[in-house]
Amino acid sequence: MLKYVDLLKPSVYGVLRLWQHSNTMENTHITPVELAINMFGGVRKLAKCIGRDPAAVSRWRKSGLVPTQVQRKLLTAAAAREINITAHDIVFGRESHA
Repeated sequence: MLKYVDLLKPSVYGVLRLWQHSNTMENTHITPVELAINMFGGVRKLAKCIGRDPAAVSRWRKSGLVPTQVQRKLLTAAAAREINITAHDIVFGRESHA
């Protein structure tokens, strides 16, 4: 005979598995600067592509933001190199599931 508790077990275990899965996948935010540096292959490569000093690009890490006067140039350089980065990424960054 099937008991009421037996009916609950699969759903409780299913919920537990979903909870464990969601807790193992951490959402991390990648700043616009880190995203651009990673997509271009490093600080020096990004700096060369946009005509800036590598030290300046490295300093952007402090705020995590790409300066507005550089954003268009960065997007143009990315498009020319077929790098998949959007204006939204340059302004807001990306969420990543680790």
